[in-house]
Amino acid sequence: MDRHRSWLLRSVGYFSRGEHDVESVVQDVWLDVMRGAASYRGNGSVRS
Repeated sequence: MDRHRSWLLRSVGYFSRGEHDVESVVQDVWLDVMRGAASYRGNGSVRS
């Protein structure tokens, strides 16, 4: 996760106005990723 977090911080920082916004957005993204992974039923490819 650390490897992807740094990429997300840079990417979000490009579009964001402040450091607090960046951290908040990255945290929300990780929560959404974890929720999506928890609900993944195995149908189809993860890459799709």
